[in-house]
Amino acid sequence: MEAVLDTLNQLKLLARVPSLKPKEDTFVSNEGDSYLLVALVGTVPIRFRTNQYNIPVEVFVVRDYPEKPPLCFVRPTRGTAYGSQHPPAYGPPPGQPAHMGGGYPGHPHPHHQPHQPPPFASGQPEGGRKRELEERMARKANDVWQAVSADVNQFHLVQQRLRDGSSWLQHSLTTLAHDKRELDEYLRAAEEKEHETRQWISESETVQLGVDDLVVPADALSAQMMELVAEDAGIEDTLYYMDKALHSNTIDLQTHLKAHIPPPLELEQFQKRALAMRVHELQKQRM
Repeated sequence: MEAVLDTLNQLKLLARVPSLKPKEDTFVSNEGDSYLLVALVGTVPIRFRTNQYNIPVEVFVVRDYPEKPPLCFVRPTRGTAYGSQHPPAYGPPPGQPAHMGGGYPGHPHPHHQPHQPPPFASGQPEGGRKRELEERMARKANDVWQAVSADVNQFHLVQQRLRDGSSWLQHSLTTLAHDKRELDEYLRAAEEKEHETRQWISESETVQLGVDDLVVPADALSAQMMELVAEDAGIEDTLYYMDKALHSNTIDLQTHLKAHIPPPLELEQFQKRALAMRVHELQKQRM
């Protein structure tokens, strides 16, 4: 406030108009925001039709002064006279009837046009100012509520995603724990089989066994399957070498055809393969 008063004193404004007194006052903007500013309150003397009038004014010095001009308002007081015999600042706005008891908004001097319109119309009844302030506060509260509601909705969405993610992680951890238990069991079984295999190899190194002794069927079906597969392979080898001998002229055609006289080897091979398939089906049923 001291810096503003120093500037005003340099301009000799207070000395030229001693009826203006500086004070700190609250200024309410059109958006409902309030600021504590330096104000010059008082009257400005003018002459109108040879008569002198004191116009009640209120000048707010903005914070950016002197880069921005002050805000000047006419503040009629109760009992202010107006009419055709008085200056324009005391007359009613064009097209409106005279209003007794409170005065009408004054019109600022041309050299003191306000930088922006006053937050509330000058001379407006106190009830009207209160309603206007309530409406602005309600609009601003609604804007704040909408912004807060959007933030709350976004927070709920993020919270739901976190809950879903937590459920998925818990399910994944349970699945991984189950898979780990199964892998541990498989590992123990593999280690046991490895130990048994190593022990069997160690015991078998000093024992001479034939092929028939090494391959032992587990049951009767397995023994039958081994026999059928061996016979099928034997017939297949016989037919192969007979064809090869015929092509190399090792045997003649008559000797080759004897192998195909009923019952031919192909029929016997087919029967053994069909029986082997039947045995395999029985083995799967017992598993």
